[in-house]
Amino acid sequence: MCQNLTLSVIGHDIMETQMIDSLGYVKTHKNFSLLSSQIDTLQKKLVSIGFLENEASKIERENDSTFLVKIHLKKKYNTIYIYYNKNILDLKLLNLISSQVFSDYFILPIDQVEESLRFINSKISNKGYPFSKLKLSNIEIANEGVLKATLILNLENQIRKINNVTIKGYDKFPKSFLKHYLHIKPGQIFDLNLVKRKTEPLNSLRFAKQIKSPEVLFTKDSTSLYIYIEKTKSNTFDGFLGFGTDEKTNALDFNGYLNLNLVNNLNYGESFSLQYKSTQNSQKLFQADLGMPYFLNTPIGIDLQLHIFKQDSSFNIVNQSVKAHYQINPKHKIYTGIKTVESNNLQNTTSISSISDYKSNYLTFAYLYTNPQYNQLLFPLNSSLHLETGLGKRKNASSTQKQTQLNINVFKILNFNQTNSL
Repeated sequence: MCQNLTLSVIGHDIMETQMIDSLGYVKTHKNFSLLSSQIDTLQKKLVSIGFLENEASKIERENDSTFLVKIHLKKKYNTIYIYYNKNILDLKLLNLISSQVFSDYFILPIDQVEESLRFINSKISNKGYPFSKLKLSNIEIANEGVLKATLILNLENQIRKINNVTIKGYDKFPKSFLKHYLHIKPGQIFDLNLVKRKTEPLNSLRFAKQIKSPEVLFTKDSTSLYIYIEKTKSNTFDGFLGFGTDEKTNALDFNGYLNLNLVNNLNYGESFSLQYKSTQNSQKLFQADLGMPYFLNTPIGIDLQLHIFKQDSSFNIVNQSVKAHYQINPKHKIYTGIKTVESNNLQNTTSISSISDYKSNYLTFAYLYTNPQYNQLLFPLNSSLHLETGLGKRKNASSTQKQTQLNINVFKILNFNQTNSL
């Protein structure tokens, strides 16, 4: 049976030992190699908090399973003055990590140096330099407890830009969505974190979802981006129709309901819905909606609607609309279009009736905000806001009136925890 080894680390005095213990280190190890590696890790921790000159003794074996190391912490440095090239580093960036930024240097607490340099490097990487490297050079003692150093930044010769975008898994994914919905296209400065944020809305599409995070392939002179998408089935059909003959007209009559939704069958992201309902009280409802996003690969989408309501042989109401929309980003969309509403009296009588013919025409403007819940099949939408206004006229046989319409629809899901929502 393999015996575990125990590591004991002490300082030059009681104060140093307390400091070492406060950092925490793994004391029990399976072999000597892991034990030795833990000492290196502990020394790096000490350097990160200002004990740059700490020195470890040789490992002493106290018995078969216990090993002792003495680390002399020596002098602690609390502050560092870092000199930089103002032609390379932006002052705005440095102000995010230090409250003391000057024309050629900035000041940091020693224990914040590692995190701050990592932050700077990530920001530079996001600007198209994924292989940028930062290091501190010429580290010297400035005065008591204070160091000074020069910040060296190594960049590639040119900014990395996306040269190719390849869709994996769903080869026929509509390119218009890649360009206008995700806003990803060749020629953009490469920023992998930004690309990952841009592809998140894929999971709110009804016809596709992202199956893994985007990946990138770097070569000497090109940057190729790979996005992994899976096509999802979103067509639905539900209905029951019966046939009969109208007793008065002997015409064929349909009873029942039909609900049909077709999404992305042509791989353009288009949608078509058809709803028909006929009830026993002689009411008939017919609704057809067609959505064509990014029409002809432009940022503009087209929405067509035809809604017809008929009450036996008394009257019918026909709603028609044509709208153009522009998707600002996956959450925000604006519309403009025209809408007509026409009501017809179907009664062949000259008697006085409360039903009269009229026709309304509107110029409409709308705004839609949607906030999805990714990977939530039951409640894919967390909240939405729809505002629509219409300016127009209503005309009947005797008069013409100006009209203004305003519709507001608000929706919100309250998530109390992972299993309860309202």
